[in-house]
Amino acid sequence: IFYFDFETTGLNPYHAKIIDYAFLLQENDSEDTYIESLINPETKFEKKITDITGIHPEELEDKPTISEMKSNIYNFINSDTKKIVHKYIPGRYLVAHNCDGFDKVFLMRLFEDRETFPLAKDWKFIDTVPLAKKLLPRLSSHSLKSLSQYYNIKSGTHRALSDTICLKHVFIELVKTLCAKDGHSLGHYLENPQNIIDYYSFN
Repeated sequence: IFYFDFETTGLNPYHAKIIDYAFLLQENDSEDTYIESLINPETKFEKKITDITGIHPEELEDKPTISEMKSNIYNFINSDTKKIVHKYIPGRYLVAHNCDGFDKVFLMRLFEDRETFPLAKDWKFIDTVPLAKKLLPRLSSHSLKSLSQYYNIKSGTHRALSDTICLKHVFIELVKTLCAKDGHSLGHYLENPQNIIDYYSFN
């Protein structure tokens, strides 16, 4: 399972540009492995974005563009993909908050070229917003900040890595809540993430 987050120049995933990203791989037997980078969006952005993220446009002038970092991201997500008889085993599950409406759109637009990035078609996504809404329907807000407060987790700071670490802890707590409902173990869901998607998508 991978966790990821983008900070961007705006809220429209079809027009905004990425200015910060983080991808974190959950590992059982060692410290978490992650990649992160500030990104030069090659465009100006409003002060309100700086107010939210703390990222100033001047900071980004000497940073790489997202196009320059695409291969790094792609290789990280597929770094331990096993190859058997020239066929790749699918199993890339990527978790984000408001994934389907935001982060997933940014990510998949980066890898639209399936000839260059063939494995992107096998990625599957878990969105913690509908998962939280189904598990905690009485909660007045299902923002990442609200969920972190509900589970007594240190909130993110609207920087990609900070929010991704917060997301990971929130996701684990949500899955534990799901376990309490149906009696499965945490390990069961972490080994079978599709069951989490099925839970909030079809029931």
